[in-house]
Amino acid sequence: MINPLLNPFIIYWDLNPAESDRDLNARICDEILRARLFVLNLRDTSGQVSESLVDILSKMTGKQPRVNVTVMASCLGEKTIENILSRDNTEVYVEFQSADELSASEGALKELHAKGHTTALSFYLTRDNWKDIPTVIKFCGENDIHELKLPIQRAGGEMFYLSSEEGIRLREQLKDIELSHMKLVIHDPFLWELFHGKTNPNEEGCNAARTMMFVDENYDVTPCPIMPVSIGNLR
Repeated sequence: MINPLLNPFIIYWDLNPAESDRDLNARICDEILRARLFVLNLRDTSGQVSESLVDILSKMTGKQPRVNVTVMASCLGEKTIENILSRDNTEVYVEFQSADELSASEGALKELHAKGHTTALSFYLTRDNWKDIPTVIKFCGENDIHELKLPIQRAGGEMFYLSSEEGIRLREQLKDIELSHMKLVIHDPFLWELFHGKTNPNEEGCNAARTMMFVDENYDVTPCPIMPVSIGNLR
């Protein structure tokens, strides 16, 4: 059994119902609970609130670890998302891929807020959408959204980074945007520096397999989402 004081592991676990094994999911949850891990980051990529996600959350309710859930923007019209937003010890992020997709969901987000549900946003960056960052931050300020996550990229997709020129351009656009009302969760240290003008004082270098592990949609385990080196498969 892992001693959480010596190994404060965070698990990132991406779900895809087409590949999901509900019995295996239950055994993985039991192991996570026995290990008393600190944080479980679940990301459902299916475009709906899947049965697999609901099963896992039911196993984790009222127990350690804290659970962060990311669902796709297409889930906003589902009644099930309100049930997830009402769970204790669970933070829900709604993931968008563009400023246009975010704008189209403004009504659904306002409806949730009117019912007393607090949502945070996740904006998964790509080569095609990074220029939308200032627009997304302004949208958050205008719609009473106080947390925005720029998540860790996944090795299975296009690996994206800003060039020096693009970084300078983005920093120039950000300097006049008020950020004090926002909690920004930024995993990329280079992006963090663009936002804050300095390196992250809490950054301790790469934490792959030190404080985090990643389970992908096929149950392959890697040291982190951006390191495509399989340690094994949970099947």
